Order: sequence, then C-alpha cells, then structure tokens
Amino acid sequence: MQLPQELVDEIINMTVPPIGEDGWDTDVDGALKSMPYNFCLVSRAFLPRSRALLWHRLRSDDYLAFQSLQQHNHLPCLVNTLIIDSDQPCLKDIEVLTHIVHLELHGHIGYIPKEVVNHIREHWSGLRTVSFVQAYFVANVMGLLRKLPMIKEFRFLSSDGPSFGSHKSLRNVDWDQPVAHLDTLHLNIGKDILPLIRAVVSKSKSMFSIDSVRNLTLGVNDYRAPAVTACAFALLDAVAPALEQLAFRFLPDRVRHMDCVDLTSFRKLRSLSFDILEKRYMPGPRAAAAWWTKNLREAISKRWTIQEIEVNVILYGDRLDPEGGIFHGLHNAKVWQALDEILGQVDAKSVALRIRSHGRLDDKDVTAFKEALSKYLPVCLALPHFVFRESGRFWHYY
Repeated sequence: MQLPQELVDEIINMTVPPIGEDGWDTDVDGALKSMPYNFCLVSRAFLPRSRALLWHRLRSDDYLAFQSLQQHNHLPCLVNTLIIDSDQPCLKDIEVLTHIVHLELHGHIGYIPKEVVNHIREHWSGLRTVSFVQAYFVANVMGLLRKLPMIKEFRFLSSDGPSFGSHKSLRNVDWDQPVAHLDTLHLNIGKDILPLIRAVVSKSKSMFSIDSVRNLTLGVNDYRAPAVTACAFALLDAVAPALEQLAFRFLPDRVRHMDCVDLTSFRKLRSLSFDILEKRYMPGPRAAAAWWTKNLREAISKRWTIQEIEVNVILYGDRLDPEGGIFHGLHNAKVWQALDEILGQVDAKSVALRIRSHGRLDDKDVTAFKEALSKYLPVCLALPHFVFRESGRFWHYY
C-alpha cells in the first residue's frame, strides 16, 4: 500500500533539518545536510519534498544553480529565499525567480544595479522579509529598501564580531526618509547598530515606523555594554503601546544584569515567549527563572492578563543521563518550583513549555527530559490550558 504524499512529506520534515534557516547551513553537520540528496534516491514519493528542501534557498553567486533554473522550468517556483553576499546579483539570473519571499543580505553589499532593484520592486510582490546577517549598511542598501514598500519584516542578525558596518557609515545614513512600515522586527542588538535603533526610537520618521511594529523578537549581543541594554529597553518602551507578540531571546544567564520589565505597559500584548537555559554548572537557569518569576509576580499584582505564555527550555551542550534523568537532576529545583507556582497564577488562556536544543535530540531524550521536568511543574501540569509543545530538534540560537 502506498503512503499518502502528505505523510511522506511529514516524515521527511521530521528527519531533515530546515537547511539554511537562521544559520543552519553552517551549524548542521554534513551528514544531516546530505539527507535531502539521499531521500531523492529512495523513491519517487520522496522526491517532491526533498527537492523543495534543496532548492528553497539560493545564493546569488551560485552560477551552476541558476543554469539549472534556466533549463528546468519546474525548479524556479521552489526558490523562496535569495542570498546576496558581497557579489552583485545579475538581472539575467534573478529574472527566473518568481516566488521570492525572503531576501538575505550578507557581508558588504557595495552595489546593487538599478535594473535589479527595479525588477525586485516590480516582480517580487510576495517579498515580505529582509534579513541583514552581519551585513554592512551602505547608502545603496538603504536606497534599495526605500524602493521596496512591500516589506513587512526586518531581521537584524549579528553573532560574534563586528557587523552592520561601522559607526561612521551609520552616521552618514539619512534616517529622516522612511523606508518601510513593518509589522515584524527581529533584532539582536549590539554596539554596531546602536545608531540605527536610536534613530528609529527618537525620530517620528526613520528607517521604519515604530508605531506599526506588532511582533518583536529581541536579543542583546553585548550585554556588558550598558548602552546596548539601555537601547534595548528604550526600544521596548517605544513599541509597548501597539505590540502584540514579544519574544525575549536574551541568553538566559544575562538577564541578571538587567532591570525588570513592566509587562503591564504592553497594553495589547497577546503572546509572551522567553528562554531558560539548562546547562551543567551554569547560573543561567537560576538567574533567568528568578528574573521572570519576579517580572510575572509584579505583573500579576497589577491584574495583568495575557492569552499565551511560552517558556523555552534550552538544552545546551550536555547529554541526558540515562540513569539519572535530566543531566544532573535539575540542580535548580527551587527556582523551577517558584516559576511553576507563578505561572499557575497568571491569567492566561495558554501556558506552554517547549524543549529546544543546540544539537539534535532523540525522541527518547525528549521523553526523559519531560518526565524529569514534570516533577518540578505540579501547578502547571494541573492547569487545563498547560501544554508541552513539540520540541524544535533543529533549533538555532543566535
């Protein structure tokens, strides 16, 4: 009996990492990357989803790939993300792309031809997201963005080291000309983009309008710099009146250096997500859980309500102990129990816990972790609206 195509696709999705999403093309080992190629050889039923995984993300300098796109008209519709990395894209190449929704800018984008900009504006009506991945801001990039009114999401992703150009190049940008009206913003703030964030917060018309942002994912790249943390909180204050979804992606051991957040200032907030790190010999779980317990307790005292809270438990570096349960038996039990009690008091329609990992987790590892962690969440487990969410086995924490 032949399996339904939907079931075959789901099996592949559960087995293969989302190659290229938020850094996975460098973080996933070669064996995992080769899976889509191997699946293409299994059977004809495995081909559609495997081919889609292989083609969904393309670099502008991949000449062989563009030759294949020109020769096989069933392939261009599979490409939905284009990466531009230093080398300028060729109009002849990108003309074949018809379904781009995500544009990634990497490194120093020195020049983008006018005809390419015009083609993107006129033919990529589905383009929604632009990501800056350790990119350099230059005048030409800003000019490109000002000509793409369809963009609704910016992602500024910076890991270690300098990115987004220098302070000098940012100071030369004309911030008074608005670029886009966004609804989604994904930020990892470091000292390199402070001028950008300050301009957006302080000017009524800038690179984008704060008033239109509804969804914010916020991280801090350099928490030891007071100016960076202050800028992050200034941004939170600016978006608070209209924000509907807030995801804190601060490394959990860094929140002990930060002031508390007044959750009641987010009048329209429907969803809150935050992280807790579980790692041997690290203060992260204790600091993050205690910080969020304090934030939630203060909000509850003001009769705060929300639709959904999601707690991401991040397994980092360690493996599960087959005999002892979770790594080291959860040495932060008291803090977990305090967080459990306060989550049980929140007036919410949904309280969720999601297990994530820097590496791939076997299903048995996830099951063992859930069983061990459950002992410390008696209040949450008794809630009719509490759920364990599916773990992100290929999740990348930038």
